[in-house]
Amino acid sequence: MPTAMNLQGPCPTCGHLGKSLESKMLRKASDAIGKFLDQTYFDQIPLAQIDSILEGHGFNSNGQLCGLLVGREGRLHVQVGPNTWLAMSWYRMVSGRYEVVGYLG
Repeated sequence: MPTAMNLQGPCPTCGHLGKSLESKMLRKASDAIGKFLDQTYFDQIPLAQIDSILEGHGFNSNGQLCGLLVGREGRLHVQVGPNTWLAMSWYRMVSGRYEVVGYLG
């Protein structure tokens, strides 16, 4: 499977240009992240699960999603492909659970 980080020129399998292939991968991965995050509130910010979704769709956060996100609310932007960034924000509710929103662009 091609990865977004090594897209250079046309795909050897289908002949599509790299940026076009990355755009298709981006849409699928962004939809998967959206479906995962829309399903519930979280006890903690699900960094490992988001990273797994990215890797499953050919993107790579290069370890930038490993860490501790602190504060009642926050945002991050991480490059996961040559032309693709993960934008994510979180808010800790009074219940202690997190609302997390994320997408690729």
